[in-house]
Amino acid sequence: MNGTQRKKGTIALGGTARRPEDVETLIDLGLEFAEIPIENIGIFKHNFSKYLAFLEGNRFYFLCHGPKEGDPNDIASLRETYAPYLVEILQLMPTLGMSLLTVHLWLDRRFVKPDVLDFKVDILHDNLGGPSPADDLHLPPGKGTVDFPAIFEGLRKAGYKGTATLELAPDEIKSCIGFIRTLSS
Repeated sequence: MNGTQRKKGTIALGGTARRPEDVETLIDLGLEFAEIPIENIGIFKHNFSKYLAFLEGNRFYFLCHGPKEGDPNDIASLRETYAPYLVEILQLMPTLGMSLLTVHLWLDRRFVKPDVLDFKVDILHDNLGGPSPADDLHLPPGKGTVDFPAIFEGLRKAGYKGTATLELAPDEIKSCIGFIRTLSS
């Protein structure tokens, strides 16, 4: 089975691919896309041709997960390091047909200074279209306390037909893919 067999109107399932070898596993699992986290642009560029090879003759596609922002209260770092890094990533994305860049920024007023928060909100509003939740704890669906059946039911009722990325290692995806396929179809 490959990603091209998804029923019309269902959610597209994908997974995180930290290395080109992970992409092969995701394709073998029948997922439709890989979300590639780009923590190191040099390693990403080194593997670029390997990622391109997966696109040949395949309906599999890629999304992009941006780097961590670093110190959430350092505007200079955000402006001088993080933003240019994102620009470089955005310039590479079209070559792999990537149409979505996920970024995580700390936006919680309990942890981020008001002037920094305003700076980040301006960046999101002007350039990226909205914030993503900041969370680094990823458990396989069904292993934590999140009510995934209720979430997928809500998505279905809302008519959502977009993507859902399993931000897990390939072996963790294997352990929960049946559960998620049942919920997403």
